[in-house]
Amino acid sequence: MTQIVLRQHDGRWIVKVHELERVFADEMEAMNCAIQLAQDSGKNGSPSVVLLHADDATFREIWTYGKDAFPLASAS
Repeated sequence: MTQIVLRQHDGRWIVKVHELERVFADEMEAMNCAIQLAQDSGKNGSPSVVLLHADDATFREIWTYGKDAFPLASAS
């Protein structure tokens, strides 16, 4: 399973998968990027999960290909 990690560092949001690392100023932009990467990976035959790397060094699953809606439902 491909793991795409989303974490905050020095006020920025980082999305990391394999050797690719992208930096965002906005949490939702970073989350949307991570989920898009996971969706693309899943469609290409590699099941994927987006994990939030918390400050306490734990990981929390926030989106899984084939389990969660895509695209994300917008908050009203």
